[in-house]
Amino acid sequence: MRFSTSYFFLTLLLFFANSSYSQLPQEEQLNVRVSKEVWMGAVFHSNGFGVNLDIAKFKTYKKKSLLHLELINMKHNKEYKMLGFGDESAKKYVYGKLNYVNVLRVGIGRRKLIFEKFRNNGVQFTANLSSGLSLGCARPVYLQIYKRDFNGVPIAVVPERYDASQHGYYDIYGRGPRFRGLFEYSFNPGIYFRAGLESDYSVVPEIIQSIEVGIAVDAYLNEIEIMANNSPSYYFATLYLNFSLGNKFY
Repeated sequence: MRFSTSYFFLTLLLFFANSSYSQLPQEEQLNVRVSKEVWMGAVFHSNGFGVNLDIAKFKTYKKKSLLHLELINMKHNKEYKMLGFGDESAKKYVYGKLNYVNVLRVGIGRRKLIFEKFRNNGVQFTANLSSGLSLGCARPVYLQIYKRDFNGVPIAVVPERYDASQHGYYDIYGRGPRFRGLFEYSFNPGIYFRAGLESDYSVVPEIIQSIEVGIAVDAYLNEIEIMANNSPSYYFATLYLNFSLGNKFY
């Protein structure tokens, strides 16, 4: 008799629990069942721009583990494009720039729901934190350089790796071939930390459409030099704005 009574109350409890879940709005039911989120983005930061890919997997209802992949370029804040000497039709270049720098970030982290979106026209806020490997990739800058005769008269223009000690303003015709130096990369390993606040404004529950603002810091084992006559740096700190589009999987 006691077993039958317990069984009855257990069945009744499961019935009401299932009924309560069924009465939830459809978008809330979907959120409970989200197992993975994947989104791609375009990022604009204080020293350049790039692209990224994020994959988040379910951990708890409000917390997910995060895999972050990102490729950006890193410019110096004193870069300024100018015309070369003697020909205004030549391609503009950045005077004093020694290296083009790209940064590859691969890391893991957490994604935490801060404020849930309860209506299709609402906004959801999420915090994204990640850290991991940062690989600084430096490629030398090539410029079109004047070659002169014994009287100092230009007789040819040839692409050469920029050398601040040899190439002054009057020696430079313009920017060199875009892909010159492509196989001369030097690599500098380091670490990064990235923290951002994301607002998802998508009107479709299965779609991620968001804007994220945040800060990122990259630190390296060796100094990275971008501009001549400016101190090379072991680290870069940037503010960023990220536009993303992705999908939720159930």
